[in-house]
Amino acid sequence: MTVALSAPRPPAAPPSAAATVFTAPQRRLLAALADALIPAAGELPSASEAGVAAGLLDKVLSLRPDLAGPLRRVLAGPDLEGRDAAARLVALAREAPADHAALLTVVAGGYYLEPRIRQRINYPGQEARPFNPSQFENFVAEGLLDHVLERERATP
Repeated sequence: MTVALSAPRPPAAPPSAAATVFTAPQRRLLAALADALIPAAGELPSASEAGVAAGLLDKVLSLRPDLAGPLRRVLAGPDLEGRDAAARLVALAREAPADHAALLTVVAGGYYLEPRIRQRINYPGQEARPFNPSQFENFVAEGLLDHVLERERATP
């Protein structure tokens, strides 16, 4: 008997710095689409006012360079030129859901990277919270896992 083993694929090389550079027209289009996703509300600025299409885009792509390709495809279309950004987003979600998801990740990720936004919504960012194993029994005693335990018992 022969067993064929395949080596795991090496991770794809990250995009070059040039691949994450976006032109001014692309950034304007991103700003319009981002504002359709996150408009100004109360004391909170819109996505473009927060800088999602400016420095925050660069920061997001430095953290997630894999989003540059899908975002470039989103921004390759014609400029909105007065057309409805919301309609473009609906079409994008229908026609290219993966690219739409990348756009949402870039916009929301950039927006919440902005310290002024986090301060206004009282969100300090991700925090490490130590796990206390002595609280586990209280967690189970509250019945929050009962449905999982029942499903396990019912499985042959």
